[in-house]
Amino acid sequence: MERISGLSHFPMYRVFEDFCTVCCCSLHNAFMKAPAMARSYYKEQYDKRENEYLEVAKRYDKNVFGTYFPQMLADLTRLLLESPKDYLGTIFMELNLGKHFNGQFFTPSHICEFMAEITFDEGFEKAIAEKGYCRVAEPACGSGAMVLGIVQCLKNRGYEQLGGKLYIEATDIDPLCVNMAFIQLSLLGLSVKVIHGNSLTQEIFDTWDSPNLQMANMTGYFKNYLD
Repeated sequence: MERISGLSHFPMYRVFEDFCTVCCCSLHNAFMKAPAMARSYYKEQYDKRENEYLEVAKRYDKNVFGTYFPQMLADLTRLLLESPKDYLGTIFMELNLGKHFNGQFFTPSHICEFMAEITFDEGFEKAIAEKGYCRVAEPACGSGAMVLGIVQCLKNRGYEQLGGKLYIEATDIDPLCVNMAFIQLSLLGLSVKVIHGNSLTQEIFDTWDSPNLQMANMTGYFKNYLD
């Protein structure tokens, strides 16, 4: 990220924000070209994400954009698959970017995992047995750390392929937090709707369905709940 900042002459917080934006747009639109039905179902969102991506891309040298941004995404993917922790939140804090974005502070991963351990009791197993999946709502998701703690907790208990076992709605009022959460939770193959909105007033400004949730919506996997 420092390399991109130096080559592009953009401050670190701008590079971080742009990285999150292009990764979100890429992940959101990744599977919409085939089958055609998926693109049709999300047509308005597809076009909006495509335009947002191109708006960021044109600010950077093609070689810088085409080399460093994909490499950072690949590194993040590898880390998440090795251990589902809040890497973007950690980077945000270590680079002291909070002063540029309302002074956010993100909950450390070990605290999130502990909270998941004491929260997820027999109710999870009951929901899986009755419906095949469990609904999770996170009204102030930040960078997705609490949901990542749930993922680690369930993996520790031997659960795999959580994309079909969890239906997640994660909300935050800050658009950068929404992007950070969407990236990390999408890369883990979770079925998550990340909502840019205000949980207190119930206002919704925008929504992001992860690729796994897009496919679930196409097949009606969560239909009983979504209806």
